[in-house]
Amino acid sequence: MLFELKIVRHYLRLLSADSFLNAIAILSVAISVAILLIIMSLTNGFHTKLLQHIIAKQGHISVTPIYQHIQNVHEKMSLLQEQQEIKHVIPVIEEHALVYNTNNIQKGATLLKGFLHEDIDLDLSDDCLKCMTQNGVIISNNIANILDIEQGDTISLLTINMIDDLSFNDNNTFKVCSITNDKLYAGSIVMNLLTLQQLLEYDNNSVDRIDIFLYDEQDTFSVACKILSLLQENNEVWYERSGIFLDAIKTEKSVMFLILVLVVIISMFSITSSLMVMVREKKYDIAIYTTVGASGFMIFRIFLIIGMCVSLLGIITGLSIGLLFLHNMDSIKNCLLYLSNYAEIFYAIHNFLLYIPVEIFYKDVINIFYMAFCISILATIIPAIIATHQKPARILRNQ
Repeated sequence: MLFELKIVRHYLRLLSADSFLNAIAILSVAISVAILLIIMSLTNGFHTKLLQHIIAKQGHISVTPIYQHIQNVHEKMSLLQEQQEIKHVIPVIEEHALVYNTNNIQKGATLLKGFLHEDIDLDLSDDCLKCMTQNGVIISNNIANILDIEQGDTISLLTINMIDDLSFNDNNTFKVCSITNDKLYAGSIVMNLLTLQQLLEYDNNSVDRIDIFLYDEQDTFSVACKILSLLQENNEVWYERSGIFLDAIKTEKSVMFLILVLVVIISMFSITSSLMVMVREKKYDIAIYTTVGASGFMIFRIFLIIGMCVSLLGIITGLSIGLLFLHNMDSIKNCLLYLSNYAEIFYAIHNFLLYIPVEIFYKDVINIFYMAFCISILATIIPAIIATHQKPARILRNQ
């Protein structure tokens, strides 16, 4: 083995001296590996961001009523909060309604959402919280724009239980405490839970749904089974509600991975061609090594190790480029913003990168490394086999 390593070291020095073809091979491998890592990290970012939006909207598990409403909600919430896997529970009421601007009688459809004050995931001032206890609501900016509503205006709400009495009175007239642009509440009106219970004529111990947030997402299905036996109520996990979207992203990630693996395989052909050229140039050396006693397997190992060294350099360079790019996204965005002063195209690229989520899973980095390394071994086998089939007598006679 020492003999092969000496020859490999000698040939690698020759490769660095005649660097153009080998530099192209290393660069092609590095670029393909870097692109694969970047695309996988972007897909991971989209998956995580979508999951966060799904869970933020209705939690990991939603308890829904067997009949019309969930009764004895305070007792059931106490039971749920005793479970060590559960981080937080939120009672929720949702109801579709018509909203009227009392100033100009414009109307539109909306979704009423009732929460306890501490469960409203918005940055609200003390004045706004106080306003909500006094028949106040928070509306989304898209409804405000459509109905020409401003903060401080009054609105009227018409729900299904008011269908027999279409007159508006103080019980269904509310003050707009704030206007939010949070996409979680797009198209919705947020109200105090007690206020919405009174509007819909619920008793104070009834809600439409209980949203449950867990410490660990992996416990979702086991906790859902426990809740079913504990409360004797229906429940629905986030994956049953929105799993189709995550499945679509997983499918997209798998397809992108396969396509980019093909790109890596194609880039490995450049290493194959580089080694083929080297075998042709060094055929006299191979003939001499064979004549002095080197076996075919020794020749095979020499060129296999050379190919692996070149491939490793390309793979490590590619992973380094990919990680540097991903870890310095903010600096790249700032640079593009500066360059946009000179060319409009850079501003468009900056805006594109601005909203792209990135999440690096180092498991993916390791998988990409092993996958690319295995492909590189396969790419070097053919030149190494050709090197072992050289005819030393014919080569030396021609020399």
